[in-house]
Amino acid sequence: MKCFPCLLALLLIGVTSYTQDIPKLYLDIESNFNSENYEACSKMEKALAELALQRNDTLVANGYYYIGFANSMLGKTEKAISQFEKEKSIRESLGLQSSEDYGNVLSNLVGLYFEIGNNEKAASMAYQLLENDKKNYGITSDVYVQTVLNTASVLRDVDKLKEAQTLLESNIKQQEKSSANYALLLLKLGDLYSYAGLYSKAGKTLSEVFPIIEKQFGLNSPEYLDALVITGTHYVRQGKYPEAEETFDQALDLLKPEEETYMSALNDQALVYRSLGQLEKAEKIFTEIKVMDSATLGTTHPYYAITLSNLALIQTDAGKYKEAENNLLKTLAIQKANGGTKSLTYTRTQTLLARVYQSAGQVEKAIPLLEQSSTIFKTKLGDKDPDYAWALFNLGMANWKAGKGSVGIKQLKTAASIITASLGKNHQRYAETSQKIAEYQWLQKQNKEAQQTFGEVFNNYYNQIDVTFPVLTEEEKAKFYYNKIRPSFDKFNAFAVQSKEEIPSVLAEVYDHQINTKAVIMLSTEKVKQGIKSMNDPSLMTQFEEWQGIKEQIAKLYGQRDESQSIDSLVNVANIYEKELTRKSSAFASQYIRKKYSWLDVQKALKPNEAAVEVIRFTNYNPENGGAFTNEIRYAFLVVTTQTKTQPDIILLNNGNELESKFMNFYRNSIRFQQEDPYSYKNYFESLADYLQKNKIQKVYLSSEGVYNQINLNSIRNPFTQKYILDEYDVHLLNNTRELASNMPDKRVGQAPVLLGFPKFNLEETGNKKVAETRGATRSITRGGITRGFRGGLLRYMRGEEDGISVLPGTEKEINEISVLFQDKPHVFMESQAAEHTIKEVNNPRVLHIATHGYFLEDEAPATEATQSQYVANPLLKAGLILAGAENFLLTGNLNESGDDGILTAYEAMNLNLDDTDLVVLSACETGLGQVKNGEGVYGLQRAFRLAGTKNIVMSLWSVDDEATQELMSLFYKEMLGGKTQHEAFRVAQQQLKLKFKQPFYWGAFIMVGE
Repeated sequence: MKCFPCLLALLLIGVTSYTQDIPKLYLDIESNFNSENYEACSKMEKALAELALQRNDTLVANGYYYIGFANSMLGKTEKAISQFEKEKSIRESLGLQSSEDYGNVLSNLVGLYFEIGNNEKAASMAYQLLENDKKNYGITSDVYVQTVLNTASVLRDVDKLKEAQTLLESNIKQQEKSSANYALLLLKLGDLYSYAGLYSKAGKTLSEVFPIIEKQFGLNSPEYLDALVITGTHYVRQGKYPEAEETFDQALDLLKPEEETYMSALNDQALVYRSLGQLEKAEKIFTEIKVMDSATLGTTHPYYAITLSNLALIQTDAGKYKEAENNLLKTLAIQKANGGTKSLTYTRTQTLLARVYQSAGQVEKAIPLLEQSSTIFKTKLGDKDPDYAWALFNLGMANWKAGKGSVGIKQLKTAASIITASLGKNHQRYAETSQKIAEYQWLQKQNKEAQQTFGEVFNNYYNQIDVTFPVLTEEEKAKFYYNKIRPSFDKFNAFAVQSKEEIPSVLAEVYDHQINTKAVIMLSTEKVKQGIKSMNDPSLMTQFEEWQGIKEQIAKLYGQRDESQSIDSLVNVANIYEKELTRKSSAFASQYIRKKYSWLDVQKALKPNEAAVEVIRFTNYNPENGGAFTNEIRYAFLVVTTQTKTQPDIILLNNGNELESKFMNFYRNSIRFQQEDPYSYKNYFESLADYLQKNKIQKVYLSSEGVYNQINLNSIRNPFTQKYILDEYDVHLLNNTRELASNMPDKRVGQAPVLLGFPKFNLEETGNKKVAETRGATRSITRGGITRGFRGGLLRYMRGEEDGISVLPGTEKEINEISVLFQDKPHVFMESQAAEHTIKEVNNPRVLHIATHGYFLEDEAPATEATQSQYVANPLLKAGLILAGAENFLLTGNLNESGDDGILTAYEAMNLNLDDTDLVVLSACETGLGQVKNGEGVYGLQRAFRLAGTKNIVMSLWSVDDEATQELMSLFYKEMLGGKTQHEAFRVAQQQLKLKFKQPFYWGAFIMVGE
């Protein structure tokens, strides 16, 4: 919540009339006032002042009231205050301090002084008003209670928290329990407790007040909405961001934009987005609030200052230090003019400015500001307050960066202790503070202490994942994870590599963290889907289906138009649906918090001569001078066998940057141009092979990361033996080696297999279209830019408008040969039936085989806001399969009679019903490609079909040959349906095809990934 209370309503109540000789001037002022001619009324100020020199009575006082009111309505606040002060003086001189009119003028002055930010003067007036209203109305009256509430707000903002607390607590005792005034005072007290960091008291108080407010005022009342906003702010202070977001959403749905409480709720909602790593969203909201505040309040108002400081907070997180500094300097100038330099509000802004300097490396500017801030916080709030702790944290970081590490670490540890006591170990700030303590301990070679502190950090992160993920959309999960959590695991990996000789057990923790966080976003999304389906709620299922329908529309719009407005509008609707669905299924998800596994669990599933290998990728980190990531990418193999004793073994690869650049290009070119490759074995596998050979390992369960998602190890030849890895080792690709430990008996009972292929790309053709020669044809419309939309990216890879998309005769033969191998008759769809809607209608086939063209669109150049909608950036829209009618759409932009464009994107494939599907075979080009994200794998068709529910996937890494692919698939199904496991059958099929096609370009394009 903004640090100031809601603007006190100006009572501006009518004045009492007295029987006197009434001057014409007074009658003119009154007439203009009653007719709302405020300009004319205001112009009579000088004449009234002359009249006041002649007489001192209530008529003159009333005249000052009229003119003061007129000026306030015209926005001339300073003039209004001057008139009301004169009215107050006259009534005092007449001995009318106990009159109703005197109370009214005090109330008006309280509101106006607060409006201009003169909180000390407002507080002084408020105390006078309290006494006046107490005498005139009594302590249980509505008028008096409202004055108590306003006074408490003002006292809070001049940092007189104890006085405010005493005022509220004493007056609550005077009210009848369950009365309206009791509820209002209790709500204000709960907010005050929360503001002061008394979270337990605040929680109890706020939970008590809701039933009373609901009964006394109703669910749509301003009082109930205020309670929602106050409760949401309370959640924010505690770090309970999912609860806060939901509470603010509820309030914003009920509020109108013109209501002031709406702005307060929107402000705090943006702070929640910031805490969840959604910086762009938060910055956009604060920018909008800034514009509105400027127009309605002016650029010198305290609310405007708060908006500037919140905007600067986001800019600091985003590394926009100069913009943040400018906004904070403006904020401090406004706050200095309104309330001085010793207020808590000013001090908090000063701390934010120091954080900007500290983050930007200007520690000489940061340290004196933080020393001053921490002193003020300690004096005013005590040495147990979170604000004091945060100032100490930033001061500790600044001292560390300034070369005074021994001083800085003491401050960091003190901050951590205060945060533990006041906010708890599950708060985000505890993790942030502990992370820096661990890095300092690492720098000082206190490795065992650092290991323990890192453990505290990750306990916090696992709790954040369990608590926060169930109520976030997938996009929100990704931002939260990659902005807030993932960097710490990279830091720990760098620490582990440096400290492994002293504390070898650290490698066990690296392995455990890897298997417990890998694909955590995808698995959390799967939980939401499972939750929705398991709840047997028809209305929830209807909402789920509507959401899927909206996503279908997004995919279609993405293909049809270059403009982003329609797409972005629909995306916002889809996000709202997804948010509601995740919240409604969160109760289910929270019951199934993901079990944590260790390398020992994986080891138990291994047999002799088997190994589990996790590929680790991380950016190196240097803990000196506050810590910073370097440009060095590192890879490592972590290996577990049945002989592993105390921790997994590590094999380091120190050339990660080259593995992802020149070595990767060499591997791809060797495959593409069918040339000898004497280097890839050494670069990508030799060190692991030496280990496997030494330990007599034959079967390897390997979970890829980074560049290893883009190569097929089996396609690499050992230059020493002239054998391919395919023949030397049995490499079984897994999404995560934890699957070995968590592999439950498969209870899938899928329906009859579905085989789909040989699509008729142009549905309007009647004659025989020229087909591509089988030998040398590829199942690809592959790479291209998407700067001008989806169709543009694919059109350029048609063979021209006359030839269109090349037909793949091998896919017809492939489907026909495979179909006769199944004992249970499969459903076969070819030509016009090999359509997009056909795939979308499949219902949990045991096997789904799709043979056609595939594509993966890579960006030619970075997209800008002007050229790309927010959803073009979704990598699941850049990969897909080409089906019946696609050519018609690409040429005309029109959908077919079924409402399809003939293109199944990965984004659409997520919605397929494949929960009981055991195997999906994507017999097309580049179906295994996509955007690689560290810790989450490949964002493309692979991820989409996993989210749809399938257990195992066969997919390709490059453009595949039509004839070779047809033969590979036929061999694979013969072996699998002949009794071999899927993995065994696939390996044997590739070995057999290699006898005919020597080059891995033909037999090595496909990989199988699964459990």
